[in-house]
Amino acid sequence: MLDWLKRLFQGTGNPSSGSRQSQKPRQSEVKAPQPKTPPAHKKTLARESSVNASQSLSRNSSVSAKPPTDACPQTDLIRTSSSPKQPKTPSRSIAPVTPKSKTRVPPPPPTPTALWVPPGKSVKVKDYEIPGGMVYVGTRLPTEGSHSRVDPCLINPQLRVAASRPDYEGQGMGYWPSYSDIPPDCRAAYLEWLSGERRDPNAYIGYVFLFFYGLERRVLRDFQTLKIDISEELAQITAEVERLLENYGSNGSFSGYGSRFLEICRLLQNSGNWAGVEPPLTRTGWDMPLSLKVILGRMITEGQPIPADWMLSWYLHSEQTRLRTPATRCAEEFRKLLRSRYQQRYGEGMVIKPNKRKLKLEYRPASSGFSGVTLTHLQGSIGDLPDVSGLSAPLNKLQTLIDDCTDALDPYSRWLGRNGEQPDPKAALALLPPELIDDLEDPQVRQLEQWLTKTLSNNEQVVVPSQQLLEQWSASAAGKLTKKESTTLAKALENLGYGIEPDVRFGGKPLKNDHSIVLFKLHDEIVAAPSKDYTAAMLLLHLAATVANSDAVFDAAEQQVLEAHLESALHLSTTERKRLRAHLTWLLQAKLSLKGLKTKLNQMTTDERAGIADFLISVAGADGYINPQEIKMLTKIYPLLGFEADEVYSHIHTFSTASSMAPATAPVTVRPAAQTSSGFTIPPPPEAEDESPEKSISQDDSGFNLDLTAIQHKQAESAKVADLLGNLFEEDEPEALEPAPVVESEAAIAGLDSLHSQLLLAIAQQTTWQREALEAQADELGLMLDGALEVINEVAFDACDDPLTDGYDPIAIDTDVLEQLMS
Repeated sequence: MLDWLKRLFQGTGNPSSGSRQSQKPRQSEVKAPQPKTPPAHKKTLARESSVNASQSLSRNSSVSAKPPTDACPQTDLIRTSSSPKQPKTPSRSIAPVTPKSKTRVPPPPPTPTALWVPPGKSVKVKDYEIPGGMVYVGTRLPTEGSHSRVDPCLINPQLRVAASRPDYEGQGMGYWPSYSDIPPDCRAAYLEWLSGERRDPNAYIGYVFLFFYGLERRVLRDFQTLKIDISEELAQITAEVERLLENYGSNGSFSGYGSRFLEICRLLQNSGNWAGVEPPLTRTGWDMPLSLKVILGRMITEGQPIPADWMLSWYLHSEQTRLRTPATRCAEEFRKLLRSRYQQRYGEGMVIKPNKRKLKLEYRPASSGFSGVTLTHLQGSIGDLPDVSGLSAPLNKLQTLIDDCTDALDPYSRWLGRNGEQPDPKAALALLPPELIDDLEDPQVRQLEQWLTKTLSNNEQVVVPSQQLLEQWSASAAGKLTKKESTTLAKALENLGYGIEPDVRFGGKPLKNDHSIVLFKLHDEIVAAPSKDYTAAMLLLHLAATVANSDAVFDAAEQQVLEAHLESALHLSTTERKRLRAHLTWLLQAKLSLKGLKTKLNQMTTDERAGIADFLISVAGADGYINPQEIKMLTKIYPLLGFEADEVYSHIHTFSTASSMAPATAPVTVRPAAQTSSGFTIPPPPEAEDESPEKSISQDDSGFNLDLTAIQHKQAESAKVADLLGNLFEEDEPEALEPAPVVESEAAIAGLDSLHSQLLLAIAQQTTWQREALEAQADELGLMLDGALEVINEVAFDACDDPLTDGYDPIAIDTDVLEQLMS
């Protein structure tokens, strides 16, 4: 039988050189076992089983070209060890001998009669030429634990093949197919797929698995059990598995088994060495890849820092974790951002202490020919490693960083979701985190960056016509930008390291081509929304500049003194200080007018105007001190509010310390006397013997000291006043929104229910809301503000592709979106 198999692969000559009738077996050849002649009604089945070795050679398995004599080396013959011979029974003596056991001695297991066709060799089965090898061919190849069951991968040339009607769709295939058991039409389709170099992309996946079973057996059974050195062909098997996964990896089952087997092949090739191995960043199954466990375990054992990509791979293959939509929709951007921020936080990587649980190198094969395999050879070469699948603390640390990166990509992800998956360079420039901006290679982006660099040169800020910036940003801008477009531009400039004033996010108006703007450098810190302190300082400067431009009596030097004082008194950040200076520059050249401002002030009540006056004093004296320049500025603003200039001093008196409210025992200076060129100098008041240590208003040579507690209390009460003051500078819209009709209990706006429709009507009354005020509106309707805004913004996204509200406190309202919703 063994000689017959060898001739099957070595060939006895060209089978096409003579007729089939003339090809008779030689006398020296050993014929395959012949079954007894079957009954006539089983003639068909008998014909299949009565094929002798000569017929198999000539008809079923002739080799197209003679391979070299070592094409199938003897080491590739799959053998099982024979049982030891039983000792002869001793000769019977005169006295009867009782046998020790009546147990029948089992016969030795049958010797396998199959050969492995090495990679690169060809074999012919029936009329099918199979190139490339990597298959088992023969009549017997036992499975693990069973001498009678044939391994499913074995191609038996003696079995019938229905070449005229191949089952391409695999309708006759079972869940665990075996070549010996599948119907002849399935064998025909399988052999045809093999003869086509296993490339047909439409092949039934069961045929791919049949071939794959043989690769598993070769690597996991022959290599370990029979101690066969397959190092030379392991690389070829690895390449074949990679090719199979490329062609058939869309099938989930094969992708899982193929990927796990591939990592075993790679680990065997490098004995667990992780140098040069790329981490798997695509999850292909439920289990963590064994190669990932080995490499992470090795890094931990050796005290190596774990790089970002390996930590991400660990995270992706954990059963307890998952990525949110921004991380999957913007996968490439997410990985780049995670690498950057991971390096900032952990340097070369996390160093993790080994855990006690040890890794077991086991593999569950797809083939039913053998059960789970413990990779003892590989285990011995890599030693004891910790099993990282039992660790959670490192992933918990990484989770915080992943959440940060996901949140940072959320605006860009939402834009892609609304506008399609095709990235837009300008949207990316505006919405991506700053760490990713350098990777943008769009010509328009680079051109804008070069223009900004040239325009500012060595200056911290510069005034330029807005038309120049619009030309660099968008050739299609028709004279102005919408609020949404202006916001996008401001974010884009911010990511390039520049700020703009006026900025719609900080209370400015959308950009028009007939205005001037101030561009300034941001350096490292980025502030995307105004703080309460910045808003207060900006409003005071704005009002002061408006008055100054109206009568030209308040010079820029005095405003700069005020600006410097506000920066320190209100504890502004570095970026806020830069922005405040840029805002002041814009105010000085904007030629602001009192037109419309007096009309709005006259429409206010006396209490509202008094509240504004107190607010201005609280801002000017935010650090408990108010200097002469600030007092001078306030005396110019007070008449605009309807008060006498001298009333500034009585209002300042209300911010005196509490202990000074007792009746004074001597005259108190309320305001310093003005110097005159002629007349008499008023002498200072005489000192009282029991004078209080503190005066109502403590005056030094340069200003007044105020009670900080009173100042802070007034600032806390003045949020609504600041909003009121901010509305003074709102330009009248060319077309006001029509008053919305009263919503009845059953009415709805934009598909909202009654309560959310009523809240939307309330929101429509202002363009900017302090959070506390809007929360009160929601409370009256029995709604939670955040949840209600989320409902309204979802409707806005569906209708307008933009949210209605923006910001946390204050909350800005997009009037364009509001108009569409109300219509």
